[in-house]
Amino acid sequence: ADFRSKGTKEKTDHFDRVHRLIDEICAEDACLTVKDLAINGSDLLREGFAPGKALGQCLQQLLELVLEETLPNTPQALLAAAKERKN
Repeated sequence: ADFRSKGTKEKTDHFDRVHRLIDEICAEDACLTVKDLAINGSDLLREGFAPGKALGQCLQQLLELVLEETLPNTPQALLAAAKERKN
């Protein structure tokens, strides 16, 4: 707001660009947290995972794969990858 009031166009352009990027990310419904995954701990429990720390670690590893874009955020792909890590 301070830059805008001073009429500093260069700085406001930067803020406008950041704002547009944030809007794009929100519009994509991107997976950014474990809560955004297409599966949750209950799904893994149904697949035979034991409750506890390892279950949370598995979800975190799945999130990292989704963020790296090496794994799609679909129930089928996530469950298959989780089963591989379990074995």
